[in-house]
Amino acid sequence: LVCSAVFPRPAGAETPTPQIIGGGVVNAATVPWTVALLQAGVADAGVSIHNLALGGYTTYHALPAGARPITGRPGPAAGHNLDRALALGARALLVAFPSNDSALGYNATETVANLLAIRAHAQQHGLAVLVLSTQPRALAAALRARLVEIDARLAPVLGACFVAVHAALAAADGRLAPHYDAGDGVH
Repeated sequence: LVCSAVFPRPAGAETPTPQIIGGGVVNAATVPWTVALLQAGVADAGVSIHNLALGGYTTYHALPAGARPITGRPGPAAGHNLDRALALGARALLVAFPSNDSALGYNATETVANLLAIRAHAQQHGLAVLVLSTQPRALAAALRARLVEIDARLAPVLGACFVAVHAALAAADGRLAPHYDAGDGVH
């Protein structure tokens, strides 16, 4: 599927139901306007959005239940993972894991592998998938570099289905730009 398959919806076609899975950036509890803004932008098209994101979640939480368990990593989170999005009748998926994996010390290879696994599984079920880039965060320099590395690996693979927002949100040092920072260096 190509990303443009999400919108517009052809006349008479079934109403798409995008799902959002991710960490805190799209968690309605931490930034309630995010989902409201998305919903307002598509309401006239008959689209409803279900936000399955929870603050602190990682790419491991979003994997489908059948994912192979990894020692020392969380397992899929029933009710907030890809399986839940599919159960809700998702037609499109917005995947946003801005920085939790890196903040917890997960390497770029595992984060990229998880994001690509989520995308592949969703596409096997007919979903259009958009993946948002990482986002800047107040982390040690090596971890900030890891965020950039993740994006550099994903962008060529995902092409137009990769939404690069990192640079637009970053200060010169790779942290979240002060005018976007709510005071915690993350949100």
